[in-house]
Amino acid sequence: MNVDQSIQDRIFGYLDAIAQKLGVATEFVMTALVKQQVIAGITTIGIWALLLIIDIALIIAAFRALGKYNEARINHTQSRASITEEARKHAGNMLLFYSLVGGTLTLILVMALTFSIPDAIGKVLNPAYYALKDIVDAVR
Repeated sequence: MNVDQSIQDRIFGYLDAIAQKLGVATEFVMTALVKQQVIAGITTIGIWALLLIIDIALIIAAFRALGKYNEARINHTQSRASITEEARKHAGNMLLFYSLVGGTLTLILVMALTFSIPDAIGKVLNPAYYALKDIVDAVR
């Protein structure tokens, strides 16, 4: 990160002011900010991983509902039973539900992979950079 001298002086003043208010050394503040970046990155990755697992479960449920729908449709064609018609309608509704929810969640995950996951991975792999970046943003 290329920062001019006046901004560097303001950054160090900002860190010293925080450290003085907390009654600790400046190194402690910087260490805490770095740890905070790691935690933020891990939390973001964990949330998106959980959403990915839910999305996969919804996709599997949609395929199962599709199988039940096809089975009910075949049974209905062969027997013309009214209970099979209800099963067909139920399976079709479940297929629609899982497809809509799973599709929406997939869209959200694709957007997350594009925008927030790279920063989250960066916060875990290089937390000092993101801590300094936050400080620079606060000073500017």
